[in-house]
Amino acid sequence: MSTSGRADSIWAPLRIGIFRALWLAVLVSNIGSWMQTVGAQWLLVSQPHASILVALVQLGQIATIEPGIGAVSFAAVVIITMIAAMSFDPRLMWDAAGENGADHD
Repeated sequence: MSTSGRADSIWAPLRIGIFRALWLAVLVSNIGSWMQTVGAQWLLVSQPHASILVALVQLGQIATIEPGIGAVSFAAVVIITMIAAMSFDPRLMWDAAGENGADHD
């Protein structure tokens, strides 16, 4: 409380120009850091062998991702998906669509 007996606003420090400039600079810097962190993690997950690398990602004070049964399960699903993708022939699907009259030219 101020000496006049009324409570100061929490926004009062922003009335000071240098404080406002520094506060905005810190805000923009933090937003940029968060964007970089999200982008880096997104890129990490989109890479091959992501199940191994995801186990190494740490979110600082917020959370920690630790390898466990989830990482093993995810790796198994990735391998099964890779095998399924190699055995799938999309031409069969297009051929069946053409036979059923679903071919739109």
